[in-house]
Formats: sequence, C-alpha cells, structure tokens
Amino acid sequence: MKINQINLLSLAEQKQIEKWSMGKILPISDKTVVQLFEEQALTNPNAIALISANHLINYANLNKQANQIAHYLLNRGVKTGDIIGLCGKHSPE
Repeated sequence: MKINQINLLSLAEQKQIEKWSMGKILPISDKTVVQLFEEQALTNPNAIALISANHLINYANLNKQANQIAHYLLNRGVKTGDIIGLCGKHSPE
C-alpha cells in the first residue's frame, strides 16, 4: 500500500480541510516525503521548518540534522527500505 492510499484523517477532518482549501484538491506527487523535503531545503533553506517553545529551525539546519541521523544509521548497517523505529524525547533536537 502506498502512503497516499492511507486515510489518516476522519471524514469530518477531510471535510474541514476541503473547506479550508475551498474545495481545491492538490495533485498527488510521485515524489516521496524525503524528496519533497529535500526540495524545500534546497529552494527555501532559510525558511522556518520547525517551531517549538524555544527554538526556530530552518530547512537547511533541519535537513543537515536529518542527514546526520541517516548517515549514522547507514553506518550501523541500516539499508535503504529498512523499517526502523526511533525513540527519543519530543524536542527539536
């Protein structure tokens, strides 16, 4: 099953989003979330990607941190396509 086939929202939530977007449905991309994020980091590196109580992180820095985690996992033997779980504190770091 593809990610775009999974319904994460209730019918009421879907209706609310349709109302917010005035009925406009955006085309589904063939790109992965990772690819879309990397594009955003390249085209808008200084735009704010994450806001928490005491932190603002732009796309360039968030992408850098994500890549550090990815390389760490690859060095530990995780392969592309492997499913893994990450556990940590809820924080921007």
